[in-house]
Amino acid sequence: MDTMADLTTDLARQDQVFLARLIERLPLGTIPKEVKQLFIDDPKAVNWLAERMQYYRNISIQSPHEEMKPSSKVVPVSARNIVLASFFQPRKGLRCHNYNIFMEKVLATARDDDLADISECHFTDLSRSMHEREIIVEYTGGSELEAKKKASTLNQLKTYLTHQANGEDGPLLVNGCANIFYVVGKNGILFVVDVMWRGGQWDVFVWGLGEYGYWDSGSRLFFSKPRVLNSSTI
Repeated sequence: MDTMADLTTDLARQDQVFLARLIERLPLGTIPKEVKQLFIDDPKAVNWLAERMQYYRNISIQSPHEEMKPSSKVVPVSARNIVLASFFQPRKGLRCHNYNIFMEKVLATARDDDLADISECHFTDLSRSMHEREIIVEYTGGSELEAKKKASTLNQLKTYLTHQANGEDGPLLVNGCANIFYVVGKNGILFVVDVMWRGGQWDVFVWGLGEYGYWDSGSRLFFSKPRVLNSSTI
């Protein structure tokens, strides 16, 4: 490639191919009309999508055909959460995306002796595509504080994942849809942890409140038994 014009033409062609592949793979028929219209009417929605793409450009994407290998990075843990840290360490059968971020935001403040019992937990499936703010209003009592009272612990999530380690039927959906857990993490902030069974393994993600955007209809929302919060959580 000899000239800047050739380079510009080549990049433009690459953009065209990328957009064609993107449109080809998007499940447009399953995206609700109101969500499509949101991107048409609201420039902020397009900005959000652009920000997400900017975020992912800095992440190394693993081929789905590669075997999952444990992270080579050493993440500091304490005696109080060494079991949880070991459980969520990326390994065969469980891929905790951006493990260091997961560790920093929610795992570092968790404890191995946190509530693990799920007998009084319950779940509900979303009847439509919903933003987290809508979910909080309709399902958790209308405020982040109420959502924190019903938040799950990582030990409870560990219990669910242990019971369905190989994708067995159970409370967790194993059809590729998201299982959504609210978790109180660093500085008492409410985070969203979602787990999905895909390609013979559990994918685990952590998101800031509202960061993911809209959760699809059919996603499953989990709640713990309401509890009293300590001052550090409020």
